[in-house]
Amino acid sequence: MVDTEVVWNVHTHKENETTSCILQKFPENINQSSRFFSFGIHPMQADLHSFEEVFRMYKEVENKKGFVAIGEIGLDTRYPQMDVQESIFILQLKKAEELQKPVILHSVNTWDRCRFLHSEYAPSVSLIYHGFNKARITDHVLAYDSSIFSFGEAILHNELLQNQLKNIPLDKIVIETDTSDVQIIDIYIVVAKLKEITLQQLMNQINKNVNKIFKL
Repeated sequence: MVDTEVVWNVHTHKENETTSCILQKFPENINQSSRFFSFGIHPMQADLHSFEEVFRMYKEVENKKGFVAIGEIGLDTRYPQMDVQESIFILQLKKAEELQKPVILHSVNTWDRCRFLHSEYAPSVSLIYHGFNKARITDHVLAYDSSIFSFGEAILHNELLQNQLKNIPLDKIVIETDTSDVQIIDIYIVVAKLKEITLQQLMNQINKNVNKIFKL
């Protein structure tokens, strides 16, 4: 029998009562109730909010029970105004450092820059590479001590990623579903198989990781 109390989903947009979820909140659902949540201004929304608005929103959430992470935040070359994206990203990294909250990173074609900015502005908190699916940068991510790999749906079918997973230490791994409809337990099963451990062993380790990273 699997103990569902330790099935952690560290980044999701869909709360599930049978698992322990960290629900993503954006400005539009900032007051949605949830046991655990992250909050951040996504790069897609960076040009929609002034610095004053961002400060106000963080003031609104920073003392809420269950606020455990900042994100997803980062940089994304598919969206306009990279200078604005970076300014908002830096502001939020400073908040992460001030509040001692881990960062859930959204990064597209900006891995080096995101890592550099994290090292400059939030070096004492974890940098969680959410929805990690770029096998080719695994060594780059591992080389940065603050990095955490968050695996989602991609690990179910990406063979290059599966091969790289075998080399990633268990204490550097968490698991998520993001916006996918995939069942979180299916991701756990694949990761456990690839790491050649039992499902319960994996859940126990992820539980330890989550408690350490999110200071639960």
